[in-house]
Amino acid sequence: MQYQLKSAAGIASRIYNLIPEEKGTLYVGLDVEKEGAMITVSHNAGAPQVLGKDTRENILAVCNELIKRGVTVICVQEACGFGYGFHRALEKTGVTSLVVAPETLNGKRKTDRMDSRKLCTKLLDFLVRGDKKQFKVVRPPTPEQERRRALWRQRSQLLKVRNMLAGHGRSLLQEHGYLVVPERWWGARIWPRFLKKLDPWILSMLEAHRKLILDTSARMSALETKAVPADMSEDGRRPTGLGEGTRERLQAEVLDWNRFTNRKQVGSFIGCSPSEESSGKTRRQGSIDRQGNGRMRSMLVEAVWRLRLWNSSWRGIQKFHHVLSRGAKAGPAAKKKAVVACARLLAIDLWRIETGRIKPEDVGLKAI
Repeated sequence: MQYQLKSAAGIASRIYNLIPEEKGTLYVGLDVEKEGAMITVSHNAGAPQVLGKDTRENILAVCNELIKRGVTVICVQEACGFGYGFHRALEKTGVTSLVVAPETLNGKRKTDRMDSRKLCTKLLDFLVRGDKKQFKVVRPPTPEQERRRALWRQRSQLLKVRNMLAGHGRSLLQEHGYLVVPERWWGARIWPRFLKKLDPWILSMLEAHRKLILDTSARMSALETKAVPADMSEDGRRPTGLGEGTRERLQAEVLDWNRFTNRKQVGSFIGCSPSEESSGKTRRQGSIDRQGNGRMRSMLVEAVWRLRLWNSSWRGIQKFHHVLSRGAKAGPAAKKKAVVACARLLAIDLWRIETGRIKPEDVGLKAI
């Protein structure tokens, strides 16, 4: 689809008419979509004006011309599924570009026009009026960091595909009378023994599934080899039971542990801060708000279960020893709550270890 609301020259002329000889600062709210973006501008913190939609190429051309004319251009856009290419292209022209976390901007009414105007208004509040609560500014990764993170994310996606294919095969077997199905029925050890029990028709159906599963596993192994170099040296900071892959995945998601200045920021980043509904003297805290990096949260929860077996001297396991120890009289719900609380503690401890604030043994962790 080609935008016909405004031509590049039309939007450019409207912007140039807003800017007198003294130049100044142009604040731009961009509601980005596949074909381009809706544009709202404010000159020198004046009233926001919606200019219409245009393509990325035309927006970059106008910004480049404004920079040449001595105008300071500050743009804001939400992080979305189109990557950070447009953000980097804006910065190359000399624009100050902010990427912020997506949120519901206009309640139940949503249009590109309204969102663009709201972004511009919030940008003015954020920069001009100093209200730093208006945005959650996202730290865009470098191209190298983005590629490294993509390796692990694709591996996670393939793991879901493999589990789905294995489940399809398991359901097919159970539907046709094979009620006892091994967990990894497609594995190299189990499959030869399993062949003797199968009907030829079932076997012909499963072989195609098994080939897809093996191909998926091979691709996962290749991605992991790329992401974790074979000659990676141990530095004495990786806790026993965490695993090289998990540590590298966490590093790829967090980008830089030094970005955090206190433990509350770490807990908020992974979405493990408690939800709250308080008024007056009444204070009610509930389950975690999940307003953070869900991938890291899942990895940390899995890591806690492994540390329970391989590194039980860690302070988190000791704190909830009455719940997580073997033989503890605690139900599944209590164990899950304890593990989530330990996941937050583990994230904080890893931040302290990776930034050199503490050593692993200071919190009871055996390290490699």
